[in-house]
Amino acid sequence: GKTFTLLDKPIHIRSGAIHYFRVVPEYWRDRLLKMKAFGLNTVETYVPWNLHEPVPGQFDYTGILNVRKFILLAQELGFYVILRPGPYICAEWEFGGMPSWLLSDKNMQVRSTYKPFKDAVNRFFDGFIPEIKSLQASKGGPIIAVQVENEYGSYGSDEEYMQFIRDALINRGIVELLVTSDNSEGIKHGGAPGVLKTYNFQGHAKSHLSILERLQDAPSIVMEFWSGWFDHWGEKNHQVHTIAHVTNTFKDILDCDASFNFYVFHGGTNFGFMNGANFIDFFSYYLPTVTSYDYDAPLSEAGDITEKYMELRKIMIDKLPEIPPSSKKFHYGNIKMDSSIALLDTLPYLDKPVTLSKVVPMEFLPIRNGTGQSYGYILYRHKLAKPISNLRIEGIRDFAIPQKGAIVDILVENCGRVNFGSILNTERKGILGSVYANMKELKGWTIFSLDFDTAYVNKVRNTLKGGKTQSNRSFVPSIYRGELEISDNPYDSFLTLEGWGKGICFINGFNVGRYWKIGPQQSLYIPAPLLKKGKNEVLAISE
Repeated sequence: GKTFTLLDKPIHIRSGAIHYFRVVPEYWRDRLLKMKAFGLNTVETYVPWNLHEPVPGQFDYTGILNVRKFILLAQELGFYVILRPGPYICAEWEFGGMPSWLLSDKNMQVRSTYKPFKDAVNRFFDGFIPEIKSLQASKGGPIIAVQVENEYGSYGSDEEYMQFIRDALINRGIVELLVTSDNSEGIKHGGAPGVLKTYNFQGHAKSHLSILERLQDAPSIVMEFWSGWFDHWGEKNHQVHTIAHVTNTFKDILDCDASFNFYVFHGGTNFGFMNGANFIDFFSYYLPTVTSYDYDAPLSEAGDITEKYMELRKIMIDKLPEIPPSSKKFHYGNIKMDSSIALLDTLPYLDKPVTLSKVVPMEFLPIRNGTGQSYGYILYRHKLAKPISNLRIEGIRDFAIPQKGAIVDILVENCGRVNFGSILNTERKGILGSVYANMKELKGWTIFSLDFDTAYVNKVRNTLKGGKTQSNRSFVPSIYRGELEISDNPYDSFLTLEGWGKGICFINGFNVGRYWKIGPQQSLYIPAPLLKKGKNEVLAISE
């Protein structure tokens, strides 16, 4: 039929996307209540494999990754849940949510039936599905649908692969409705037998939904009604369509009696090194995504009610609950950064470096049981036997800062792996080729992994607490420290780094993401739960 049913009763799915891993847990309830006040009855979330299994076989479901807690909270507030566990999610997320350690295999073929990839997916699902299996609607939980892969029709056409993902979910006890989602590029060949097709689009709702009706005799759902768009560094801020366009498209969806999911309803933040990137094939142009995932969505990055929220809400016909207030924001003034240390002076705080004859990408470093480095920076060091007149580096990803002298230091930043498109199998970072001086390849390298893990960051914090500048180096990448005194319970705020160039920031040891003067983002959202009454520490890494 043309109507979804749940427990033999018709249901119109009115959903919004919110990603638990992009919102501090203390604010999950606030965001969900604002979605409830809009008139939604369902929430949709992706699942980031790379965060849940940071190294092969080791799983993390704590804190911001407590997906079970998030789903149970949604149920408590009266929501159904649509779960999209990948293994690939796109989401403008680092490597589309897949763990970078997959790329330590030089022959890796992601999103395929390549056996090592299938083995990794099976291990991930073995670790993840038990976390949520009991939360399915048939078992009294809120999960009413689970997605198979994500927009696969825009990537490939391997039916065997899609059937493998479908069966991997079913064989582990997923019994709810299975769906795929694709845009107009992939809707015809991105599905799997026995799996409901859903559509992703931003406009022309009636024509898109008519295509969906011709493809299958089933209820229609817009899995991604794009409420806005994301930003890349160096671009203008995205406002792809007017509020009037979004509201008119929403009306068209409802006129077609289709269910819907706003993508996104609340975007949140790409904390840490988790932003993705895009690669424009025609121009061979790499575009990393900004830290903010505001998306011009109905709820802002900070969870505030927007004009778009209010205009769309007028279209909902239900008697709606009162809208919760926006969180209070506070301007805490300037922060004096009164101590610093050159990044090169922190190398003793790292694990033992790797010594190799030739440079390699970070994924090929023989560390972490052979799975390589995932995020952050990588430093390549070579001691010169004699002076050089020129230096040539082959294949830098993504940005390199060479320092010349008796020692050649090349610091390379991973600015975020591409999350969409055909080049996923080659998304390694660091130096991909060789390094030459005076027309000869340099051999004999000491390589340092600067992934800013907790142990390293804590050593830096302890060093800089003394309040003195720790290095005589100048004009080199450095780490700066300052303190913010808060006399009462903290409020949300924004950190602006006027006059700074490019780098990352930590608040009380939490990596809040990247900043870059080229914009369009000029401030970092600091949710109140990251702050505390009393002294707060700010670290800024400046490249």
